[in-house]
Amino acid sequence: MHSTLVVALALTDAANPLVRRDHEGEKLSYFMKAVNEKSCDEIRADGVVKNEGKGFVEEYGFSNFMSDGKAVALSQSTLDGRAGYF
Repeated sequence: MHSTLVVALALTDAANPLVRRDHEGEKLSYFMKAVNEKSCDEIRADGVVKNEGKGFVEEYGFSNFMSDGKAVALSQSTLDGRAGYF
């Protein structure tokens, strides 16, 4: 019974749309909005998936930061991007 469960879980994971299936060079874009008390903020994140030998990493650069409808300047390091390993 235990081996049947393992096979069932493996088949379920293969069909699960939430399982990560990253590919080197894949491009990702997100548009995020948030409300913090009375402030309404939004920002765009554009990224690319890289394989650095110890796993995949997503590097994101951020742009178009708006707070209450007004453009907000971002630092150069934020514009250049940040990485997150998974």
